[in-house]
Amino acid sequence: MKTRPASPTRPLVAALTIAGLVAVATPIAAIELAPGPPAPPAAPPAPPAPPALPSLHVMPAPPAPPAPPAPPRIQDGSRITITNGGRTRVYHSVEEMDPETRRAYEQALEEAADARATAAEAREQARAAMADGARARAEAQVHHAVAMQQARAATSEAQAAAAQARVHAAAARGEVRQAMARARVEMRQGADQMDRGAEEMREEGRRLRDPAYRAEQIERARRRGDRVPTDAELLELSRDLPQKADELEAQARQLREEADGIG
Repeated sequence: MKTRPASPTRPLVAALTIAGLVAVATPIAAIELAPGPPAPPAAPPAPPAPPALPSLHVMPAPPAPPAPPAPPRIQDGSRITITNGGRTRVYHSVEEMDPETRRAYEQALEEAADARATAAEAREQARAAMADGARARAEAQVHHAVAMQQARAATSEAQAAAAQARVHAAAARGEVRQAMARARVEMRQGADQMDRGAEEMREEGRRLRDPAYRAEQIERARRRGDRVPTDAELLELSRDLPQKADELEAQARQLREEADGIG
């Protein structure tokens, strides 16, 4: 080692180096000036050294944004045929597509997924509607069976009531026929009695024309304590009795006609 005399150009080079470093470090946004590590304890006195340059501390870069989801893969052996503007092209992978075609393809996949979800929801609603329809049909069948049973019961009751009514009606008709038969008999008997009464009235009228018979009737009334008629009254009665007998016979004929007209 040989001691060389200090060169007059070394301070100038150090100054230019520091100025260049400062000029380069200023426009960098991600670089932060930080003090260097603490200096070691002071050593024994030594000859003065040139001033130390400040150390540069580079800040860590911000975290990278999350990677976009991987594009849908096309199954092996599959292919996609896309027609755009009258041109048809076959792709074997999504990476082969240009950005616009890829966006359209991914949008079509999303729309297809939405359509499948909508179809699944529609199928679920259809199954629910079919279940509701099945329950409604089952309830309707139960109601129909109950209604039919009630109708059959009501029909049976109506038929029983009609049969009972027919029995009562037949009994009533029998009673009516019997009553009518008795009425005809009684009316004919009444007509016969009226005829006999009319005949007796004529016979009594003929007897009252006899003065001796009239005197005998006056004497009998006196003995019985009844009102004693006069001979003139009895003579007048002898003339009225035949007329009353005719009227009684007319009533007997009318009664007999009514008896014959009864059912």
